[in-house]
Amino acid sequence: MIERFNDEKSKINNFSRILSLNSPMNKVVNSYLEVEKVKEKLDSLLNKKIALEKQKLISLNNVLQAHSPLNILSKGYAIIEDENDKLIKSKDFFSKSLHPPASSSLVPSVPDYLLHLLHKVTFLPKEHRLT
Repeated sequence: MIERFNDEKSKINNFSRILSLNSPMNKVVNSYLEVEKVKEKLDSLLNKKIALEKQKLISLNNVLQAHSPLNILSKGYAIIEDENDKLIKSKDFFSKSLHPPASSSLVPSVPDYLLHLLHKVTFLPKEHRLT
């Protein structure tokens, strides 16, 4: 009889433990923990994605800056136009279309055929230069 009583008591204790493990409150607590883990994983993935996209933007910006006409002009280059307001794109323009006359006595270091083009040179203003 005592043995049977102990067996029944043991069963009741086991059922009590099973009931406490499967209680609605434990399920809610476990669900909160699961949601927290998923949130942390999502935050980590988003931070990695943001860092990757930021790096891509920095790379694209560097490419744009390297090819920007404003950046090239800020290095000291100029846009030069001829008398007809057409852009002079290469040095060949000077050898083909203009023949240098005798040099000027006023400015011996600059050929005369270049002096008439100086009013057509467009330099990038300082306030628009990239630093």
